[in-house]
Amino acid sequence: MVSFNRVFLISTLIFIVLISLSWVGYLGSDDVTYANGAYGWINEFPFVGGHGTIRYTITIPMALALSSFGENEVSMALPTILYCLGLMLVIAYLINREFSIKYMAAVLLFFITSPILVIWSSIASIDIVEAFFIFSAMTVFYFSIKEKISCKGLFLSGVLCGLGFLTRETAIFIAPFFALIFLFGYKIPRKYYLLIAAGFFSVWAIELLYLTIMTGDPLYRVNISLNHDSAIDRTVDKAGNVLIHPLVDPIFVLLLNQEFGLLFWFAIPLGIWLYKQAENKQAKSFIFIFGLFAIVWFVCGSLVTTLLPLNPRYFMVSSLVAIIFLGIGVVKLYSIGKRKSVITIVAAVVLINLLSLYVENKSLLFGEKAMMELVESNRGKIFYTDPMTKYRARLLLQWKDLDDSIKTDKNQLEGMYVFNPARALNSNWLMKKDEIKFYKPKESWILVDKITPEPKLLGQWILFFNLKPFIPVSLWDNVYIQHEGVEIYRIEN
Repeated sequence: MVSFNRVFLISTLIFIVLISLSWVGYLGSDDVTYANGAYGWINEFPFVGGHGTIRYTITIPMALALSSFGENEVSMALPTILYCLGLMLVIAYLINREFSIKYMAAVLLFFITSPILVIWSSIASIDIVEAFFIFSAMTVFYFSIKEKISCKGLFLSGVLCGLGFLTRETAIFIAPFFALIFLFGYKIPRKYYLLIAAGFFSVWAIELLYLTIMTGDPLYRVNISLNHDSAIDRTVDKAGNVLIHPLVDPIFVLLLNQEFGLLFWFAIPLGIWLYKQAENKQAKSFIFIFGLFAIVWFVCGSLVTTLLPLNPRYFMVSSLVAIIFLGIGVVKLYSIGKRKSVITIVAAVVLINLLSLYVENKSLLFGEKAMMELVESNRGKIFYTDPMTKYRARLLLQWKDLDDSIKTDKNQLEGMYVFNPARALNSNWLMKKDEIKFYKPKESWILVDKITPEPKLLGQWILFFNLKPFIPVSLWDNVYIQHEGVEIYRIEN
């Protein structure tokens, strides 16, 4: 007999294997910010920090991981992986209790192959953490109003919302959902929503007190979050694969970004069909509550055009509901004899998910990591590179005590130079446009070596069968080679 534990264990093992095969790990970006926050708790307890480093729900677990398992990429990502497994457990419990084990198995199949969940679980990211707390809050809320009202459950839902808000301010997107169902007095008398607010403020009050004592500003975290950067321009930030008009661009992110594959193409119509075909009020209530929540979250993420780029990860919470609707929908279709349709849908979604994982760019820091290996194998020698390459590799260098082995002074380039075209040929906040010329190889420099990643097998097959002309130019790098590599020069002046 198939049991909850067996299905969940098998799903977990497959999920971990897919994370390992699709591993991204260290990015030298926001993940380093969270690591800095972790080191703040390790070295400066009690710690406050600044933007990013103040996100306690990831920095404190990361501090524990780094202290317990050593300073490495896996320790950095371990809290995210555990949060995602916790999220999977919450969803599995929800679906098994509301439906049955076969529905749970179907939902978990789409969960563990979801590109956005697999990839971002391999990175020290805040998105998975936020999704865990917010979806847990929704699950507790649903069970608290399902039949008999649970005051403890409503309070706990508020506490989880509070923890989500401490994780990232975008968790406030759940507030319009509660506001809507409060306005219409859905399921329970309006006075009970005060319990959710009480749970939320019981968590936030602790932070307000802590920040007042430590900084004198109770809204310190919120203020630095709102003012840490200039306004976002989504026409410049190309996170969406297709950009046509601000009103429809978020929809195209759901439908055309590889992070979601075919998920929303099937989940949206199936969600509508499930609502219309609901066998009883409770089934209809389940679809309505989670569907409305997903829509509100998506709309909020779409409307804050100057605060958030159009990154698919900001719609991760909505994708969880889509995964649930898709899983429930295919089992329902199967039960009414639509077996061929189910096989087609499952095969299409899973295969595209796996293909999306395969073509996902996991070589973003190939240049920095290649430089690290070179420097470590030549410990004691000094190498030069561009400022951004060193900046991106900064934590890796510190872990190996190699920070002083890499120099970036444009006026003193000498000896061995690591040329990373992905960084050195583009201006950035560390290197102005007129400084690029200093970091481009000169004719007098001697090329010693070139290090490039192995071409993907799919790309090699495409070349072998002369199919490259049929592959869009924008897609070719993803299916063949995702980084142009680095060149090692001996500087001759």
